Amino acid sequence: MHAPWSKFGNIVALTDKEMGVEQLVNGHVQTVIYDLSGCRVEKAEKGIYIINGRKVILK
Repeated sequence: MHAPWSKFGNIVALTDKEMGVEQLVNGHVQTVIYDLSGCRVEKAEKGIYIINGRKVILK
């Protein structure tokens, strides 16, 4: 009997980026903001955004 994962090819660990870990800058977490189309934005204004992996509504 084979282990269930033996049919997979190379198994590679996910990187911090792929797991959603934000980059640390001078000991602080760098906030990355995206709009709903997936484009990165510098500053969130009124609307719906994805901030730190969560949908946020700014009124």
